[in-house]
Amino acid sequence: MIGTKGRDMAVWAFYMLAGVGILTPWTVYILFPAGLALAIILYFYLVEGRRGIRYRQVVLLPVCPLIARAVLRRSLRGNWIRAYEIHIMFNTELPLRQQRNNIVSDLQDIIETRPGLYFWETHVAVPMPVRNVVKELERQGAGFLREGALLPRPPFVYTRRRYNKPLHHGAAIISRGGSDA
Repeated sequence: MIGTKGRDMAVWAFYMLAGVGILTPWTVYILFPAGLALAIILYFYLVEGRRGIRYRQVVLLPVCPLIARAVLRRSLRGNWIRAYEIHIMFNTELPLRQQRNNIVSDLQDIIETRPGLYFWETHVAVPMPVRNVVKELERQGAGFLREGALLPRPPFVYTRRRYNKPLHHGAAIISRGGSDA
């Protein structure tokens, strides 16, 4: 339950601890934390990906609330119990319009049935119905959509970039029954 942002934090910790181990004579003291960071990274790749809640084209990856709070740094007002990262799975066999409609439908189902904190990063445009919901939540202090990344991206992790567009990130707290938008 660490999500991709938790994995990114573990990768940064591994890089920093490996650097400290190289620069200092205390290599033995660095092995345990570096090994722990490496175990967290492996856990993400071997176990975490299978725990996603799958819809037609949207996958919700449950995230530990402590990690979600660390990633968002108290930038939202509201109460939530569960946190999820939203991941979009594209299908090359379906037309783009059908995929967009599936994504909007999946997200509307999620808004109506699963309260919680949701956050995401994307290079593709957020569909207008979803953007309208996030704007309404932003007025209430329970959502945002901004340019840039949630956390600085560690080197060698994000090696492929499908779209040559700027990165956007956002978060929203969805209460029971969805939003008023």
